[in-house]
Amino acid sequence: MMKKKTGIYFGLIAFIFLLVLTACVEVPTPTIESVVEPTSTLTDVPPTSTETHPDNPHHITIIYTNDEHGYMEGINAGLGAAEMVGMWVQEFNFSEDGPFLLLSGGDMWTGPAVSTWFEGASMVEVMNAMGYHAAAAGNHEFDFGLETLTINTTEMDFPLLGANIRNKSDGTVPTGIGIQPYELLEVDGVTFGVIGLAYQDTPNVTFPDVVAGFDFIGYEDALREIVPKVRAAGAQIIVVPAHICRSDLVGLAMAVEDLGISMFGGGHCHEHFARTAGEAILLGGGGRMEGFAYAELIYDDETGTITLGDYGMMQNQPGNPDAAVVGIVEDWVAEAKVVLNQEIGYVDHTITRGSNEMRDLIAETWLWSFPAVDIAMTNQGGIREDIPKGAITVGSIITVLPFDNTIIQLEMTGEQLIDTLSVRGGELAYAGVKNVSGQWVLSETDEPLGLNASYIVLVNSFIYVGGSGYQFSEYDPDGYDTSVHYRQPLIDWITAQGSSETDPIDDNIDALIGN
Repeated sequence: MMKKKTGIYFGLIAFIFLLVLTACVEVPTPTIESVVEPTSTLTDVPPTSTETHPDNPHHITIIYTNDEHGYMEGINAGLGAAEMVGMWVQEFNFSEDGPFLLLSGGDMWTGPAVSTWFEGASMVEVMNAMGYHAAAAGNHEFDFGLETLTINTTEMDFPLLGANIRNKSDGTVPTGIGIQPYELLEVDGVTFGVIGLAYQDTPNVTFPDVVAGFDFIGYEDALREIVPKVRAAGAQIIVVPAHICRSDLVGLAMAVEDLGISMFGGGHCHEHFARTAGEAILLGGGGRMEGFAYAELIYDDETGTITLGDYGMMQNQPGNPDAAVVGIVEDWVAEAKVVLNQEIGYVDHTITRGSNEMRDLIAETWLWSFPAVDIAMTNQGGIREDIPKGAITVGSIITVLPFDNTIIQLEMTGEQLIDTLSVRGGELAYAGVKNVSGQWVLSETDEPLGLNASYIVLVNSFIYVGGSGYQFSEYDPDGYDTSVHYRQPLIDWITAQGSSETDPIDDNIDALIGN
């Protein structure tokens, strides 16, 4: 049986819209005694055996996902949250109160309208029903502001963890908004210390002003401070779900090998992996409910040793969906359909597809949503209709930007930007840069693009991967998928203007695009 032993939650309210393991050692510092290599590398691995084990040793399976991003329905029909739970039951005989630990690496809420429009409330309910036990705080958990984050943590049946998030004022973890440094969880009579880590570069990948009051300290520093406290509190096994990409996670696991941490989970880069690093098992679930990773830890009460059993990855598969989760998802989907008819603004003239006004409006709202970015570019082919004169609804913006594209953040040199804009600028909607007498300059400063200078750029996922012959992924193969839908900034900006029939949005548009 699993019981929470710590946790503090408080509540407020706000409103923002957004649719971006080893050798036997002496107790009490156990490490993994041995490692069982997976039957294949970074591919599906046969599931853990479901045979009944004696009470000692304890066989406990960790199931790990990350970057769920609100995809309760899945990217493709029949591959969502309900099907994921069905797989866990079929493959592992999963139950929330059984010998399982279900963890998330964070970025749970921002994504499709069914979650984003409701500021993550829908995904909180879905993940509660799925049986999650703890989650790391992802950068996108801050997307809707601190008040909404606090409301969501209050509604969560599991803690949100971020041991390296500190108040600038006093160096403490901001428990007042529902973020804890760690949680003690009892699983099958074994006490787990679950320590969460947030992405250290969070201020650059969410609204900077939202997290302005926090420092995101180094991962190793946080663990060296917190792990002794967690052991002193009674933890027998320590695991670390973290919103950290695989390459950094490997380095971290090796750097803190002496701390005896049994598992690290990743996040942020949507990577699917199950591997060892030094004495620990590292897991990454991929993202968007497309898959998960798992590992069996075997704990011996008499010796305090921890052994790594079966581990691997699986892709989500259709069939045997969990009925309770199905019902919750269906209810939220129905409510989201009502939202599509909701008015978010009013315009006194038609904004025509293909016009400079339309192109500038879309690109500028991307920069408005991502203020730390230099330049935004999206292909005109992804802009499909006019915004008609009159009331603007969520549905009308979906009609204008109908594709399932997300916004990718990458780095480009000035030379790469000049090459792209000089050849294909006429096909792009862009902002943050302009051509003055044949020279490309930054819009705000009129400073010419430096050939060897590096710039932060936003593009949509279609052209990033090579759609329409673009080569953005070649310029930066490690581009970051913000998971923010390419239409969301436009919806958010229009909503924020508070326009109406008597106070239309036209002047606001002129001010935004510099007319």
